[in-house]
Amino acid sequence: MIHPRSYARKSAQQLEFNDEANLSFKAESFLQKLFSKDAFVNATLLSYPIPGAELNLWVYDSKVGVSVSLMLLSNIQWELVAFYSTKLNKPQRNWPAYDLVLFVCYSSVLKILTHA
Repeated sequence: MIHPRSYARKSAQQLEFNDEANLSFKAESFLQKLFSKDAFVNATLLSYPIPGAELNLWVYDSKVGVSVSLMLLSNIQWELVAFYSTKLNKPQRNWPAYDLVLFVCYSSVLKILTHA
């Protein structure tokens, strides 16, 4: 059984793997790295805006910060056009979700339009 790192540091037990488990772990790890690199590269590419295409704002929030992605519908796939994120201060962390989403959408549109 594999334990969290904090438990493993306190424990004197050693983890043992047989060769078959070690090989499958390496193959799985390699595939995860390969797919995550592709996903990372594709996620960081910004698309050139197409006039008249449908646009959407996608909002992601957490207790610490919020981010907005301006997405464009091209063919049948959503593509990233612009991205905005900000850290929340202490009073903003207590705002209701609806107010927070409105604030972030407004802030992101202002920021995107001023840099366009």
